[in-house]
Amino acid sequence: MRLLIILLAILPLSLSAKAPLMSALVQVKSAPALALPDLSGKLVNLTDYRGKYVLINFWAYWCVPCLKEFPALEQLHQALGSQGLAIVAIHAGPLGAGTHDFLAQANISFQILVDQHTALRGWKVPALPYSYLVDPQGKLVYQAIGVKEWDISAMKKLIKPAS
Repeated sequence: MRLLIILLAILPLSLSAKAPLMSALVQVKSAPALALPDLSGKLVNLTDYRGKYVLINFWAYWCVPCLKEFPALEQLHQALGSQGLAIVAIHAGPLGAGTHDFLAQANISFQILVDQHTALRGWKVPALPYSYLVDPQGKLVYQAIGVKEWDISAMKKLIKPAS
């Protein structure tokens, strides 16, 4: 019985270790429109990133798993930003009182946008955190649900140097 309990406890860990970083989308299509303000109020459009891979990450300040993956996203940004990968994190809903403090303490340097009214249409986000990889031509190619470690070598396999 004790062995069964131990096996049941470690089974989810072994399954998650073998899961791919992101899942390929069966139907590749153009990314929906995206134009949102950054933290300073400047409007940012997804088309501003044309020619680069863009990892779009949906998150919220109250979502503990979302906050947990931010250091890994920052490491990914530092490692692959010069190789054609941009990271855009979209906060779902109004910002909380401690959001700016969290971002400053976490030393986040990638783009943060705010969807104040959770008004984005066409982006299927069933849970937070949720991420999409957009290719340099603006097509949705991969998706990921839940907190990820954002392994740099695994991500390199998903992107090709943008030209």
